[in-house]
Amino acid sequence: MLLIWMLACADKPDPPCFDGYVRGDDGNCEVAPDADSGDASDADDTDAPTTGADDTDAPVGDDTDTRTGSDDTGATDTGLPTPAGLPQGFTSGDPITLVETVRPAIDDNPHSGFESVDTIIVDDQYGFSVGQGGWVLTDLDTGELLGAEQADRGYYITLDEESAVAWVSTREFGIYSLDISDFSDVRMERSTWRPAEGAYAEDLSYDDGRLAVATTGGVSFFTVTSGTGHDEVSFVPAAQPKGMALHGDRALYTDGYDLVLLDVSDLTDPVELDRVTMNGKGHDIAFDGARVGVALGGYGFGVFDVEGDVIIDRGDFETPGSCFSVDLDGEYLWAAAWEQVVLAWVGDGDPVVLGHEPITQYGLGVGASSGRAAVADWYYVTTFLQTPETGGPEIDVASKISMSPDGDYDVVTFTNAGAQTLEVTLTPPDDTAFTIGETELIIEPGRSGYTTLEFAGGQTSTELRFTSNDPDETSGEVILSSQQTSVGSPHQDMELWGIQPPSTDLALYNLQDQRGSVVLLVYFALY
Repeated sequence: MLLIWMLACADKPDPPCFDGYVRGDDGNCEVAPDADSGDASDADDTDAPTTGADDTDAPVGDDTDTRTGSDDTGATDTGLPTPAGLPQGFTSGDPITLVETVRPAIDDNPHSGFESVDTIIVDDQYGFSVGQGGWVLTDLDTGELLGAEQADRGYYITLDEESAVAWVSTREFGIYSLDISDFSDVRMERSTWRPAEGAYAEDLSYDDGRLAVATTGGVSFFTVTSGTGHDEVSFVPAAQPKGMALHGDRALYTDGYDLVLLDVSDLTDPVELDRVTMNGKGHDIAFDGARVGVALGGYGFGVFDVEGDVIIDRGDFETPGSCFSVDLDGEYLWAAAWEQVVLAWVGDGDPVVLGHEPITQYGLGVGASSGRAAVADWYYVTTFLQTPETGGPEIDVASKISMSPDGDYDVVTFTNAGAQTLEVTLTPPDDTAFTIGETELIIEPGRSGYTTLEFAGGQTSTELRFTSNDPDETSGEVILSSQQTSVGSPHQDMELWGIQPPSTDLALYNLQDQRGSVVLLVYFALY
């Protein structure tokens, strides 16, 4: 047997199927057998959008056949919180503007392979990012790259602004600190330390002489002396600690699907005050003492309040791709997702998503301050500017849909993740092998609109063009194509690294050379 190794990133459970669809034995969503149009046996969910954070059927807004857009809006409920519109005093427009994207090069080596993973804001002026390869400094106003140097890898970062010390967790290699009092001479403390022998270090949070670290088996609390000196004073057991936030006499951490609130007025004796179950596992926490944002991976982000000894759930919001990082900027929450950065209002009233903006690669970390945000964007660092008190409709649609060359039936889904009514006009494809249903969709906030898509078969490709009133996406297209291969047909040739057991030596293999053999594709992450 040949084992082929491929990189993979955050996975998520199968989303629920849409109304009128059922999940087949192969795991795909198929048109229900009693559907009044289309061929259920050929149905395919290649690019079906994500619908919610649980494994129940997605709720529907009415009793009409929403797959064909037969109600007067062509829309159905997505299961997202339904916002009441823009907050009072807000105006309609594009809330996020891209300022700059830079690709850091360590020691001026363009092939240095720096991967930015997390970002903090320093002096309300700089974005300071860490990742695989070192650290990067950018200007929040201009997005200009101000510096980049090699250092140990970093996954999470927190700041002691008074002492100008950044604490960085490396996951399996412990914690180290950076002296950032002079950005022309950032000095790394060469000795790393672990919360406990053999323990991992995940998210960490500094506040007023105290450091909290999510680590193997629980949460460790330290007092910090003389800049980087530290003494562990307490430990709270936990099964799956990941996200960590410390503010005043309260601490929050994620324990798998739970968000846990602690009283840390006596750091030597933390007391659990409240625990709520979230729809997804928590990866990162933003906490200002009252408002809370939690990155939930494939389930988007959650918004909460802390009032005294109680956590109040204010709702979850889906993001374009998995969400790994959040940061609060006053009454706004920024979320870094796999495909876009998201801005939400979390002040008084219902939380509202104001808008999305595409990033360059993959959003892994975000820091925000005074209406600006710096995103750790894998090989890049990308800076954004907020337009104050502005929001609008926000369109979300798959970029490509592939269909069976034998003929197929599907739906094209447009989701409105914004705060105002979304209007979409579709132009029928030039290729007559593809036929769509509804051409006009009116989609309220928190809902989705569908048009049917039928494919006569063959090997072809075309575009489904649309216009909308989304302020930053007034037009766009969905690529429609036939699949190059299907179950039971030969796969196109490809070349990947693999091993041939019992040997463990890596080599490049062509799929065609393995004809007649079993080839197993193994997806995993290298970090």
